[in-house]
Amino acid sequence: MYRRSNRLLLAMFAGFLVQLAATATLLAINLRSGGPTIPTSEPIPGLPWKMCAESRLGGSITAIYIPILSFEFMLFALALRAGITHMQNMRQIVGKWEANSLMKILVKHSIFYFLLVVSACAIETALWLSLPSIYMEISEAFVMASVVIAGARMVINFREVGESHFHHEVDAFQEHF
Repeated sequence: MYRRSNRLLLAMFAGFLVQLAATATLLAINLRSGGPTIPTSEPIPGLPWKMCAESRLGGSITAIYIPILSFEFMLFALALRAGITHMQNMRQIVGKWEANSLMKILVKHSIFYFLLVVSACAIETALWLSLPSIYMEISEAFVMASVVIAGARMVINFREVGESHFHHEVDAFQEHF
């Protein structure tokens, strides 16, 4: 997708490290300012069960999404740029705006993943700012599950393209002989 650019790989790795450090720092600042956090076992409203909750996290905890979304935006912009460049190159070669199946999957999933992360962070922020702390664990699980499912979908789509390409190559080989 990025033509094995070591500079770009290094920039993405550095961006990831900066995002990780900034998120950890913001989380530490938030946890320290609220005093020691004590996990509590809270009853779930309307249900007979209890759930683990952090009672001292404030609304400023949502600032951790700033570095996360900044890094995700960088990855999104890079994927979009690579897709557009690929389609421009294909236009010069075949005369029309087209992308091969692998590039279509990469760009489609990069866009979908970015929109999913932005939506999940917005939903979690809204929940954190408007609901009691008991619901924080639920919203975190939602974000984690969403990202895992999106990644699994991308892997499945890559496999489908790889298998269809492999079968196409085998069929072409068999027709030749």
